[in-house]
Amino acid sequence: MTNAIPLGKLILQLKCRILVNCKFVYKALNEYGLKILDDISLIGHNNYETAELIEPPLTTINVPIQELGFLATEVLFDIINGKQPEKRTILETNLIIRDSCKII
Repeated sequence: MTNAIPLGKLILQLKCRILVNCKFVYKALNEYGLKILDDISLIGHNNYETAELIEPPLTTINVPIQELGFLATEVLFDIINGKQPEKRTILETNLIIRDSCKII
């Protein structure tokens, strides 16, 4: 949990690191009687295939994992070969909007 903002209803921003955690979050919210979209919004990352199979489908930030791994390998080889790796590399991500969050 990173931010809690009271606005008449309980609104939380949760960061689920892996989808399994999100399943537990979904279950815990249900046990506490909180409804996704009515009481809380969730956004995950990495756009796991099963993100669209849970109910409601999880909005995610798509991270290019293969490209990230490739660049990390290049940096590692640069370091091993005594080269100075680039200081910063920005990878393009995109938001996959599903039904687990809304604009407030």
